Amino acid sequence: MSDQVVLFTTDTGMDATLLSHVRPYSARIYRFSYESELGATSVSCEEGGNAPPLPERRKVPGRAY
Repeated sequence: MSDQVVLFTTDTGMDATLLSHVRPYSARIYRFSYESELGATSVSCEEGGNAPPLPERRKVPGRAY
């Protein structure tokens, strides 16, 4: 895995138990909810947990960072 990962899932794919395992390693969790009475999608954001520090990145010659 990379230092930055975007995970898209549905509410059936990410239940409360799985979310409790993912939350400590997440910086932010965005929820998209379709509001049928408004005919629009609302977006909410919550902070994730405190992820452990990432390992120091090594410089590789010829690679842009």
